[in-house]
Amino acid sequence: MGDDDEVRLQYLDGTEAPRPADDESAFQPQAQAEAPPLELTERPAPPPGKVALPAPPLEAPAAPAVVVDVGRAVGLAAVALATPASLLPEVWCRGRLKQLPLGTGTLLGGAAEICRPFERFMVDPIETDKTCRAKTAIVRTLLRLGHDDSRLFLVGVRHFQHEPAWGDPVETAAELRGLCALGLVRARHPEAALLVAERLADPHHVVRAAAARALAEVEPVTALPLLWFKVAVGDAEPEVVAACFASLLELAPAKSVALAAQYIGSKSGSFAEAVALALGESKRREAFEVLAAWSERASASRAVAFVALTLLRSDQAFDHLLDVVARGKIRAAEDAIRALAHFRHDVRLTTRVLEAVRSRQDPELLAAAETAFRAHG
Repeated sequence: MGDDDEVRLQYLDGTEAPRPADDESAFQPQAQAEAPPLELTERPAPPPGKVALPAPPLEAPAAPAVVVDVGRAVGLAAVALATPASLLPEVWCRGRLKQLPLGTGTLLGGAAEICRPFERFMVDPIETDKTCRAKTAIVRTLLRLGHDDSRLFLVGVRHFQHEPAWGDPVETAAELRGLCALGLVRARHPEAALLVAERLADPHHVVRAAAARALAEVEPVTALPLLWFKVAVGDAEPEVVAACFASLLELAPAKSVALAAQYIGSKSGSFAEAVALALGESKRREAFEVLAAWSERASASRAVAFVALTLLRSDQAFDHLLDVVARGKIRAAEDAIRALAHFRHDVRLTTRVLEAVRSRQDPELLAAAETAFRAHG
């Protein structure tokens, strides 16, 4: 665009907005104190229902020609100011965090600012916050800030939001309830344990699992009976049982390893596999014997058992799997190779695996090992 190109203002419907008089069509730098004041009263009034941009300062270098959609610009700005969290909830919350300088007082003030939209989104929530995304993002951000005012969490922990869908209504506030349960525990609310126990019977398995994980941060004398009882009565979802064992293994490792061994010995399929993975993630030394023995009994879940052993990240577990690669049956060796391939970034371990495979002088097994490590590379 040339220097003589002019600035044009255009409404959303395509009509041209009034422009300033010819002697006011340029810009003047803000630093020039001598600039005469703007004569806004001399500007033509915009048509009814239209909004024109304010006149630019005087005597500035000419700007390139642009077409500004005034209606769209003003409209988007108004919507963004009115409902920032509902438009882009997580991005908005992250943006607010980045704008907060260091300092406890500032962080507390920022938390209060992030709390304000929550109450508005609780009014007619199906319309103001579809899928509950904004409220969930706000609570997640407050947890990151270490927010300890439990009033908001008390509202969210019992909030259900049934939204119309094709067929039965869909309940969309499950994650919110789970996060608020954790918030109450971290805020040390006097009734946190009672409210979390209530969520252990929530209709949605996501909330039940979140409540089980939250109990890991409750005093063991209170949390252990609740978790032990939940394991005893069972659950329809393996994720919930695994979350119970994860918290139990953190609160009372020795007793919980014995309970887990009993559980996977009496169960099969996805429930036993979920608990086995929880055992592996616990990284407890006592878990090795339980997982190694189970991997030999449960051939249908052997691949999962080997993955659980790798999660222990112990030399004992790696040595056991390398022995399976070198001396075990072909199918078991292949399962062990696939489990160990997740650690291909460990050069020393990778070298030991390939050496164990080559010691068998089995071309098919060597090809399987190369394929597994290449797939993870």
